[in-house]
Amino acid sequence: MFEGTFLFGRVGRSIGMENVIVVVLDCLRYDRSDIIWNVLKRYGFSSRMVAIAPAPWTIPSHASMLTGMYPTEHGAHETREKKAGDIEFEVRDNLVNDLRKKGYRTYMFTANAFLTERFGFKDFDYVYFNGNVPDRIYLKPEELKVLTEESLIKSPGSVLISLLRKRRFRLLLKGGLVYLYRKFSEKLGGWPVEKGISKITAKIKRIEFEEPFLLFVNLMELHEPYRSEDLRREYSHQLRYLASKLDVFMKVLWDKGFLKDSIVIVTSDHGQLLGEYGKTGHGIYLYDELIKVPLFANFPVDGLGYISHTNLRTFLLKSIDGSLNVKKLFSEVAFSESFGSYSWKIKVDPEYDRHKVAIFYDGVKGVYDVERRMFEFLTDQGYEDELRVKVERFVKSAKVKALGLKGVKRIRGRL
Repeated sequence: MFEGTFLFGRVGRSIGMENVIVVVLDCLRYDRSDIIWNVLKRYGFSSRMVAIAPAPWTIPSHASMLTGMYPTEHGAHETREKKAGDIEFEVRDNLVNDLRKKGYRTYMFTANAFLTERFGFKDFDYVYFNGNVPDRIYLKPEELKVLTEESLIKSPGSVLISLLRKRRFRLLLKGGLVYLYRKFSEKLGGWPVEKGISKITAKIKRIEFEEPFLLFVNLMELHEPYRSEDLRREYSHQLRYLASKLDVFMKVLWDKGFLKDSIVIVTSDHGQLLGEYGKTGHGIYLYDELIKVPLFANFPVDGLGYISHTNLRTFLLKSIDGSLNVKKLFSEVAFSESFGSYSWKIKVDPEYDRHKVAIFYDGVKGVYDVERRMFEFLTDQGYEDELRVKVERFVKSAKVKALGLKGVKRIRGRL
């Protein structure tokens, strides 16, 4: 029905105030994105590019999309002492507030518990959360940490006995409700295949949006948990399910007329390891399977350099009320950062539990250990000196910017 339709061919001319739609398909790898591309082409999308995610997990990657800053700069990332339950996005100078000042109504639809007010994503005018994993919504960080540590080495029955002995009755009740909710969702709600996209689509279909608007969506269908330990098969199964539901989602946007008068970007916050290098999941490493993600657009994308998610904010602000400035998506160099495990639950070799930076420049990739001041990986040794200078300059500049942000927060706290 929509094959061959081109909706957004307005490069180089004034386009006026435009709606902005950003859809994040959590855990989508670039090298597994063909099936998604086949869906989006039918709705007028004309470009699929490789983007570099600034981090290999949710909170810092989304914070970078919204602020245009890398994790060291905005500070919403893990450390040896601070893990997911204690991490909060605190930078209010971001795309959401930029657009609100311009008269935009801002909407967040998320199936990811990390992208909620509790973790600092509180600037949207309207937030709708729907996910079948209630842990981080109903449990406080300390409660989640205790239950996680208990359940790592104990069966549900043993956890029950342990909490009774420790007289943690309130936590026992809340943990029991979460456990029952999971089981109920698995039986009747389609979990873990269905992780929220159906209800989000239905909600968007019903809402009357105030224009101009920012619509920001995170969809979790590719995210673990999976139904079996055959990760490649399960990821492929989830991918087919996501593609079928994304078709319905895009049809809703089409029927509302949003694809005709909006700048639309569909991307991913990070990828997923499915056994490569003997590892699974995401959040720690800087392999291409985790930080090279697709970026689909309903406008032609052609430029030199790298697309980093840190470029999205400037690109969108430059494009909504002027010419579509695709060059702003690209930069000469792109970085991605990891600081170790983002979760107390995920135990990693201390070798990986420190600050590392991936750099992409001139077709070369390196992974730099900041504490040891050395490359642990480099695709072309001839670039070592040049890339070392760029990485160390980046780290120094990012730390200076981070200190400046902390100073602003302290000043504001005294006002």
